[in-house]
Amino acid sequence: MPEKNPYSWTLLVYGYAQLGLLERALGVFVAMPEKDLVALTAMMDSYTRNAAFDRAVEIFNEAKLVESPDRACFTSALVACSHWGRVGMGMRVLDSMERDYGLIPGEQHYRCVSDLWARAAERV
Repeated sequence: MPEKNPYSWTLLVYGYAQLGLLERALGVFVAMPEKDLVALTAMMDSYTRNAAFDRAVEIFNEAKLVESPDRACFTSALVACSHWGRVGMGMRVLDSMERDYGLIPGEQHYRCVSDLWARAAERV
């Protein structure tokens, strides 16, 4: 690869995460010269895929400082909350989506919330 652009960096993050190589994914992420929302969402997904849900939520909070999260970023945060079993946090994420960022939750977001509640019920 002659030149690394944001797209190629992000693909490396996703690729390493899919192989279960979270440390390598993190290494690429940390080395990225610029982290855009797509890269941040990729790292969130990587952490969630590898059951590091707390780190996924940390990246979501970092993403909010970089730029306004988009629908994909909120979906990733909701999936992390669902698998982590954090109902309250997930509901705050959903509420923040519309209240703080003016994004209307879509079907995928409500599916994540349904999954969040279903997983919580299984734990009881």
